Amino acid sequence: MRRALVPALALALSCARDLEMPSSSPPQIDAVQLVGLEAQAPPVPLPVLAGELVAVRGGGFPADPALLEVQIGGVDAQVLDLAATRAVVRIPTLAALGPADLTVRAPVGFRTQTGAFRYDGDGQPSGQTKSDVSTSVALGFVSPVLPPPASGFPNLAVAIGAADSALLVVPSAGLAITTVPLGLVPTSATARAVLDPTPPYVDVQVLAAARGGEVSLGTAVIDSTGAVVRRVPALPLTSSVSVKACTSPEVMFTASGTGAIAQWVNATTGQRIASIDLTQVGSGQYTPVSGTNRSVPATIVGWAPWGASSVAFAAGAEIYTYAAGSTSDPVPLLMPNGVQTVSSQLTGGCGGAAPAFIYTLAAASVTVSPGPPPVVSTALAVSYNAGGSDWVAIVDMTAGTVKRARVPTATSLALVPDPPFAPTSWNALAAGASNLYRIVPLTSPDACATLVADAALPLSPTAAFLPTFGGMATVSDGTRVLATTQDFDIVTILPPSLTSAGSVLRVASYGGLELQQAQIGDVATPIVVAEHALTSSTLEALDTGSALLAVSLAGDQGSIALGGSAYGRGAVWVEPAAGGALAYTGDLPIATGGTAASGAAAAVTGFTAPICPDETVHIAGSRPIASGPDLVTQGPARSGQLGPDGVARWGPASSPVYAARGPTLDVYDLATAQLTCLAGTGSLDWSGCAPDATIPLGVPPLDVALAVGDRAVAARTLETDLTACTQATGFAAPTSCGTDLLCLRASCPPAKTLQLSRPGAAAASTVTLPTRPAGLAADVGGGFLVTLPCFATATPGATCFGASPVCSGFLAGAGGTNGALVLVAEDGSAVTCLAVMPGLNGPVEITPNGAEAWVIGHAAGLQLLSRMELQRRTDDGAIDPSRPAVRGAVEALGPATKATGAFPIGGVAFTPDGGTGIVTVPGQFQILLYQ
Repeated sequence: MRRALVPALALALSCARDLEMPSSSPPQIDAVQLVGLEAQAPPVPLPVLAGELVAVRGGGFPADPALLEVQIGGVDAQVLDLAATRAVVRIPTLAALGPADLTVRAPVGFRTQTGAFRYDGDGQPSGQTKSDVSTSVALGFVSPVLPPPASGFPNLAVAIGAADSALLVVPSAGLAITTVPLGLVPTSATARAVLDPTPPYVDVQVLAAARGGEVSLGTAVIDSTGAVVRRVPALPLTSSVSVKACTSPEVMFTASGTGAIAQWVNATTGQRIASIDLTQVGSGQYTPVSGTNRSVPATIVGWAPWGASSVAFAAGAEIYTYAAGSTSDPVPLLMPNGVQTVSSQLTGGCGGAAPAFIYTLAAASVTVSPGPPPVVSTALAVSYNAGGSDWVAIVDMTAGTVKRARVPTATSLALVPDPPFAPTSWNALAAGASNLYRIVPLTSPDACATLVADAALPLSPTAAFLPTFGGMATVSDGTRVLATTQDFDIVTILPPSLTSAGSVLRVASYGGLELQQAQIGDVATPIVVAEHALTSSTLEALDTGSALLAVSLAGDQGSIALGGSAYGRGAVWVEPAAGGALAYTGDLPIATGGTAASGAAAAVTGFTAPICPDETVHIAGSRPIASGPDLVTQGPARSGQLGPDGVARWGPASSPVYAARGPTLDVYDLATAQLTCLAGTGSLDWSGCAPDATIPLGVPPLDVALAVGDRAVAARTLETDLTACTQATGFAAPTSCGTDLLCLRASCPPAKTLQLSRPGAAAASTVTLPTRPAGLAADVGGGFLVTLPCFATATPGATCFGASPVCSGFLAGAGGTNGALVLVAEDGSAVTCLAVMPGLNGPVEITPNGAEAWVIGHAAGLQLLSRMELQRRTDDGAIDPSRPAVRGAVEALGPATKATGAFPIGGVAFTPDGGTGIVTVPGQFQILLYQ
């Protein structure tokens, strides 16, 4: 018995050992890691995007991949590579964001790791479904450019809204000719024309005030034909006026243009009015003339220039006048007899009821005959409530008559002379909810009403009221009325026929894109910043956009235009203690010799969560950056960043800010106190913000791309050889640029090189390319993707770059202009061709999961969007240069050319989760969202 027990025990122990062997056990999961980052300790759970490559490390995996089943979040995942202790799978698209389990199943059993992953998004847009985001900027305020011509009405006006520039409008033509940089987003603006020291030029000066009390002066210089000579950077004004929160101060030049009057609500003393000292404005001061800061008994609801140097305004149920420079309180406006007040004549028709309150007013003065002595006709239009009804009255201050009509509520008015050039009477336009009414004298007046609304023009389907300030302005000798709409458009109204000449051209064409993750209050919002793209061959052509358009990808996708009127050069989001701020740069023509200034539009605009009742976001103010950078960008590379609450897989958790000044790239770590310096309160001067590191670029960059982990920087630079610039295929010769950087940037292509820099390196290295790089992006697996237009002689079947060895194994295809997609190593040691085909000759960006490269280009007379599938290695996640990129989809975006030449090529960007792709189409004035 004893001898029989020993073999039995040995057998039992042997069986126990056999049960623990991998061949007969469920698979083992030791770790899940992103391919290419397996040397780093992985976070738990591991943040992933659909389409990414993940390594599952463990044991017990079968030798045949067909016998291994992997599920992530209950969805089957494709097994790409399999070894005994390592399986590489592709993350599938899941139905919901958040925690996801990992299950590995083999023939002998399965293993589940609960919450192994945190699914953060689709990784790339799932299809070609797209929607169009408007590139228009909301406009809600118009003001004439004073002083007017002899007839009494100016030929130019300015419009403002959700932009930090005023739009200079020619109403007679129904278009805008330029923007005037203001450096803030104003709620009120007034403009005057001043003779320039270099006649026959005219300076159009725009004095603008923002909610909260910020003030600035903007200037555009035009010649006698109305052509734009140059724009001048905005002059911020230091204000001594204390404005109550959530109220909108107003400012107005007098009709002569020699005085300025401001009105605002003070938090403690209530409604105020004062004359502004214009002698101090030029030196940057906005302050009332001594003794002119006066009180008003009620809130001012509407005003207009009165005479040469006064204003008439309505407050409560009274109409007052106030003269520039006056040290006395405003006085009620009297009828021509000097006895009765105008308000006493604003009765409610038959009942004779006095006005309960006034909505708004308008005033006009026309020289009927130059004399001598001159014959002047002056009138007021007043909208008011009396006897429980709403009325509009026209007060002829020359004849001393008052005529009235009962009309729907009107919150905006304009006076129209009849006939325009030598009026014998006055008509009025009154804007109610969604409709514009024409008010004219009755042919058979009665005691109750002597005016009638005889025609109406729908302004908008939106039932909302126009603002009482800046809703309409009479222009062009009284033949036009410039009117805002409830949808924040600007239309030109022809008063005699009460028809609209249509919307004023007010959209810009947008090209390159930046994408920022903005944290405003408790809400994280992706913001796309689109750069202005030149669509005409000359700088003097119509330009009605701002350098940068910031579009929110959340909520109502509202937009705000920033950065003046030029060409954007990057934007970064920085987060001070409260709210956040967008820092941006641009090239802007300056006054000295008409040349361009790099970074002249550099500024920081602050944002906070809504404070006032009608806000979706509160704009805390915009401040120019003294000694500003020429270009700003942010790292780590977009393709390697998951967003504000994820892990920065390839770089620091806090995205540094990079600012280029000439050939130097300064690095600011936002985790340090430098943040306060970059986005702090008060005046900004980034030259005093000591960088955490400095990287030599070797050249002033056009743009830069940051490699994964910010391990290297690639920069394109402007072609400085003007002869080569002239000979560049597809680009207009800069025959009149001289040394004007703005003109050169608009006319010349990049140089045929790529500058590569690494932190800590003494100097940058230069990679010589066979042609000029059209697009540049950092790849998630290391290196840079670059697009290169093929030689013009590269006909179908020919080599892309002639005798150059780059892309020697690829032949040009049929269908138009060919381009090449190449991979440049971070150290510049290799340039590897991935594809040659039509349309690969423009900007490129990589989806956050690294699966595709999107390329915008021109071919066959069209602007094309190509989605290139990138083949990756499963050992390190880098692009496999032995396997060409494949075009998975192509889409025509619009025509590539126009009558005067080629449209600029657009841009492309992605949200951090990869679920949305953003594409601009400059020729179509479109920003498209792919989801």
